[in-house]
Amino acid sequence: LLSRGRKFVVMSLSAGKPSLDELFVALIAQERATAADLESAKGELASGSTAEAELIAKWSRLSLPFGSEVWISGLTGRADLNGLRGTAVSFSLENRRFGVRLHSGEMISVRAQNLDVEPPTEETNRLLSQVVGGDAANLISSFLVCTRCQQPCAPGSECQVPHPVHLEQDMGGMSGAGEMNSHKFCSACEQQYTLVTSFDHPESEPRIEGAKWCFSGKHTTLPLAHNDQRRCFPNTKALFAGPNLQREIEALPRDLKTLTITSKGGYDDSLRVALEQHLPELQEVQLVDVSFSKITLDAERTPNLRSVRLQNVPDDCELSLLLPDLRSFSIYYWNGDCRIINRMLQTATQLESFDSYKLWVDELHFASNALADINLHRSDALDTLTIWAPNLTRLGVQACYALNTITFLDTHPLAASLPPDHRPPTIEVNTANACLGRAAKHALRSNPRVSMGPGQRHRGMPTESSFAQMFGGMGMDMAGMPPELAQMLAGMRGFRGGEDDDDEFDDDESEDEDEDEDDDDDEDDEDEWVTEDEWTEEGGVADAP
Repeated sequence: LLSRGRKFVVMSLSAGKPSLDELFVALIAQERATAADLESAKGELASGSTAEAELIAKWSRLSLPFGSEVWISGLTGRADLNGLRGTAVSFSLENRRFGVRLHSGEMISVRAQNLDVEPPTEETNRLLSQVVGGDAANLISSFLVCTRCQQPCAPGSECQVPHPVHLEQDMGGMSGAGEMNSHKFCSACEQQYTLVTSFDHPESEPRIEGAKWCFSGKHTTLPLAHNDQRRCFPNTKALFAGPNLQREIEALPRDLKTLTITSKGGYDDSLRVALEQHLPELQEVQLVDVSFSKITLDAERTPNLRSVRLQNVPDDCELSLLLPDLRSFSIYYWNGDCRIINRMLQTATQLESFDSYKLWVDELHFASNALADINLHRSDALDTLTIWAPNLTRLGVQACYALNTITFLDTHPLAASLPPDHRPPTIEVNTANACLGRAAKHALRSNPRVSMGPGQRHRGMPTESSFAQMFGGMGMDMAGMPPELAQMLAGMRGFRGGEDDDDEFDDDESEDEDEDEDDDDDEDDEDEWVTEDEWTEEGGVADAP
């Protein structure tokens, strides 16, 4: 059991970031922690006093394998031992100390926080000083570059890493007292912080409140774990909205791999910039809260682009996204031409995930053998959804108020690329606060892959359920709605109503009316639109043939 536990924690820490539960499974198996320790850690996590990343970092120290070479640091009672090297040979669960055999042969008992698995830069400098003298040692140390902060490991200096802009998540914001507060969450260190921007001096650097650094501690020259993203990333660039932004875009280096263009707070729609540079090494791009006039990302200019995130791109932006090797796509707050998105989907046949919020288009057509996750939160005007995704595991249509048709394609030219023994997985569907038409409801019920479990639901706004109740029995007929609501819906793409419709829709409406007359004889079609509650009451997919 000890051997298996030790192997588990080593694999977890090297192959991917373990959860708190996974870490404690290994520690308990190694007799480095107890079930009571796990409950105590969970209590800290639940109270909000300590972040999970901090708890994992703290308890991971106890997973040190026996035989590891260590350096003593931070002792006060035996300060003479600091900087000495030894080997971890035992562990006492009773006093939570490692037994360390120093190179002199002396055995000492030391807490995990006083053990380093690499020599401190001060010790490196001390040893060099004994050989080549102090001045030469300082010069040599200045050539040692920290693998985390990419700065020289100068004696006495500290490793400090800013929060990587491309790994921050927007948690909302508010303005007041001449300042804009933008709340952020860093997915690298799992800490929250706030950027405070002055309205009087918008060109100045924002003040950081909360966790100022993603990492602050000792330098290291050892390779970092692949999953440890608390570092300064090479070939990464973050640009901010301002009068010089277009020149900065045009000066981007060709070897750039990660690009983020965002604002420091607020949205300046008078600033119109274009992104159409040739960046052959670019792999990830995030364009957030900046007013673009043109964005061109294609196989010629950005052939290696794998991840695209767009937020608050103007609806009239000249947008071209033709990326055959695109893997991840996210778009928030957009009401442009749906043909732009569908051309992107038609080209991106390797797409793995699609995430959207308030993407107001009337139809979407997905086709990718690799597609596993589709999230269409608050696509209010979405009427038609077509899907070829033999590996799809999650489909979210939360708060899609007008989803009339869902079609799961039975065949597609991409099917020729599937392995002969391919078995499609179950699709977990989230329909919270959604209003589904007859065809959409039937498509979900009749698909044996569909599971109507609780799924990964979004918290959403309080108005979601209210809108769902309003739309639940109305379908596409706005004749009985309050004038203000009808006017709002008429402005959304995909909603049509009354005598003021464009001529191009007249024939379709006549056909719809004929179909509705025929459907009046069908008892099963009395409820044209259903909310999630009605769906659940009617049995969900339990009634599927």
